[in-house]
Amino acid sequence: MTPGPLPPPLAETEAVFDGASTPLTTPEVAAHLDVGRRSTYNRLQDLVDRDRLRTKKVGANARIWWRSSPSTATAGADGAATTSTPDGDAPEQLADAIDADRLDPLLDILDDGVFTLDAAGRYTWVNETYTSLVGRDGEDLVGTHVSTVFDDPDVLDAIETCGRELHRGERESARRDTQVAVSGGQSRAVAVTVTAVATDDGLDRFGVVTDTTERDERERALVEANTQLQTLVDTIPNGTVTLVDDDLRYVTAFGTTSDSLDVSAADLEGKRIADVLPEEVADQLVPAYEAALAGAHYESDVTVGDRTYECHHVPVRDGDGEVYAAFGIAQDVTEREEIAGALRRQLQRQAGVTELARHALGGGRPDALFDEAVDLLASTLDVSRCGVFDATAVDGELSRRAGVGWSDADAPLPLDGGDAHRALASGETVVVSDGATSGIWAPIAPRDDSWGVVAVEGAVDGSVADRDVVFVESVATLLAVALARHYREIEAEARRDFEVAVNNLHDVVRDVTAAVIDRSTREEIEQTVCDRLADSESYEFAWIGAVDETADTVSLRAEAGVEGYLDEVTLSVDPDADPDGGPTADAVRTRTAQFTNDARTDPRHAPVRDRVRQFGFRSSAAIPITHEGTIYGVLNVYAARPNAFGERERDVIAQLGEVVGHAIAAAERKQALLSDELVELTVRIDDVFEGVATSVPPAGTFTFDYMVPLSGGDFLVYGTATPDAMSFLRDVEEHNPEWDSVTVRSHGPPVTFELRGVDLPVFSAIASRGGHLERAVVDEGDLRMTLYFAPSVDIPGAIETLRRNYPQTVLRRRRQFTRSFEDTVRVHRRMVTDLTDRQRTALEAAYHAGFFEWPRDTSGEEVAAAMDVAPPTFHQHLRKAQRKVYDAVFESPIERPE
Repeated sequence: MTPGPLPPPLAETEAVFDGASTPLTTPEVAAHLDVGRRSTYNRLQDLVDRDRLRTKKVGANARIWWRSSPSTATAGADGAATTSTPDGDAPEQLADAIDADRLDPLLDILDDGVFTLDAAGRYTWVNETYTSLVGRDGEDLVGTHVSTVFDDPDVLDAIETCGRELHRGERESARRDTQVAVSGGQSRAVAVTVTAVATDDGLDRFGVVTDTTERDERERALVEANTQLQTLVDTIPNGTVTLVDDDLRYVTAFGTTSDSLDVSAADLEGKRIADVLPEEVADQLVPAYEAALAGAHYESDVTVGDRTYECHHVPVRDGDGEVYAAFGIAQDVTEREEIAGALRRQLQRQAGVTELARHALGGGRPDALFDEAVDLLASTLDVSRCGVFDATAVDGELSRRAGVGWSDADAPLPLDGGDAHRALASGETVVVSDGATSGIWAPIAPRDDSWGVVAVEGAVDGSVADRDVVFVESVATLLAVALARHYREIEAEARRDFEVAVNNLHDVVRDVTAAVIDRSTREEIEQTVCDRLADSESYEFAWIGAVDETADTVSLRAEAGVEGYLDEVTLSVDPDADPDGGPTADAVRTRTAQFTNDARTDPRHAPVRDRVRQFGFRSSAAIPITHEGTIYGVLNVYAARPNAFGERERDVIAQLGEVVGHAIAAAERKQALLSDELVELTVRIDDVFEGVATSVPPAGTFTFDYMVPLSGGDFLVYGTATPDAMSFLRDVEEHNPEWDSVTVRSHGPPVTFELRGVDLPVFSAIASRGGHLERAVVDEGDLRMTLYFAPSVDIPGAIETLRRNYPQTVLRRRRQFTRSFEDTVRVHRRMVTDLTDRQRTALEAAYHAGFFEWPRDTSGEEVAAAMDVAPPTFHQHLRKAQRKVYDAVFESPIERPE
């Protein structure tokens, strides 16, 4: 028996057998302990090795366990044999009651060998296990001396003397570890326990032989493993080596643990990870050990306090390849990680500067370089904010071109005073470290004067590393190189653009002059002028505004090359108010063209300063549109380059004001002479959805405000609906295949929608007669609509067409009236003449889908999908249609007689 007290886990396991009258199985013991079967098996085997328990394999895979003392047979009160389990290892108590006929079968099933000797040391009986251990036949052994098996003098002496010592009360038994010879010249390690039984013939010896080969091998392996673990610990500085069972309990632990744990490696043994370690550490280690117990090799970095440990966990397998434990190595790599981190940051800086230099020398755009520089600084420096600031700003402040960590609420950097100003004025880097905060301000100087600064600010420990200063200065230098290159390119491009612009401008003026002559309306003329100018290589965009005499403001009439430039902008031309309308207002007041060489600095552009950068222009021209003393509006043209309108350009482009003014005057005179006749029908169809498959009755009110015929008999219909009506429309769409889709364009109120349908009877009947749907209202399922037809149309035939599909159709009113040229129907007739079917369809679908709203209600891709055409095809038709009619087609009201 292994000397010394049992470890707590083994003592806990042995206590399970207190009061147990029968052997227990491994699952039964595990249930008592509430631990895993593998851990239970290992504990039980350890107790067997310590001679505290016995075990035997039962069946193919099962095993039973009992107290190490063999059962003792005694006579009961009735004379029958009974068994008990006495304390201690006293085989002689069993021998006192040997009844060979009854005990032989019991002893034969034991895993241990059992033999008896007479007083002369000759075998009188052996069990089958004994004969198997020594490799001899039982019948041959009986009658032979014990020395034929054991030649160890120590064992023979124990057999010889134990009887006498027992008789004197000096001992109960004797145990010796020895080797026994087996067949084939091999030997086997065994433990021999002998005692003596007094008989009438003298002293008979009773012996138990236990095969200790596997135990000895495990003990040697354990000693060797512990030696290797200790060697491993000795070679790993600041490391810990552990072995954990499948119950996540430390079996072995060597090495040095973190000071913050307040527990040594020895203190870990026998304890569960979750019980002995802080929760935040256990949460990191438990998944690693669980992965290893599942058969995986798991690597991780574990944080313990302010220390970092590199951990490796691997599975430990038995002879059958089954994982029964997890082996872990943890090494403190805090200092190594700090050094590696500093090296990585330095390499990151070098790589970042190299990449920034490549882009700077490769002609990268300044704004993109500013963003790249700020990202580089923010990712490599431990600072609260950094940015690139432009000193060419106005209003006494530096303009932030790129930044990280700044918000709109932060105070701006002043041009006068402060660290940024000192860096700009001196041309030298300013470094500040006052014990609480720190900052670096490096000037960006592409030319003689500083353009701006690279600013880095952050709360630190009161010091600024020299390498950080050098790094920021390197970034500022590369930005200066990029800006210098950018300026040279701008100047060269400006010279080229000027020559091209002058030549192009003559072509544009001739083109505009020829184009407006063929336009019939003011809207067409204005849009054509803007389109041609925006399409020119010399200019970015153009717009025309008219003067609202009542409000003394300029309102937008046409634009091209831009969207939303004048959104939420009011241009006042009130002569009594402060002049805040910029060059446009000056052109209205003076009736002369106004030119701006640099909109970023011209004070007249102050009201739209934010839009100067947003829309990317530097020069502008505001040209009054006049004819015979009448001012029709102002034409504004914008160029991306500064100084775009030199003397030669000014003379040429100023001519456009007179050309456009003359064309508008002629168009308005012609329009005043035109008129037309229309037939208006008011139609009612009750229960218009009668016969239409629905799961709910009609509800609410919805309108059909405009329809756009598509190819193949399809229609796009735009309208509005109340919420309950919208639910009904969805239901109709679900149950009727001819209702292809109902798409909500806005949630209102009211809800606006787009309906795509195939051969819808109401609309196909109107379209087939060349009619125009002014508006249709459906209230609780009853339809009322107003239609317009040319007088030449067969009106009775049109009504009959409706009645074929809707027998309940009622004509409520018919009248014929004269309408002005601006009427929508008249413009539709113009569309038939001037536009192709596809152009008209694209324009109408885009208009009613909200494509021209700002912000747009729908995109060009969505309109194209509704028309079932490719986006490029849609945009091609739309562009051509815009040049011909634009929104004058839809905004001209129909004049009705009183």
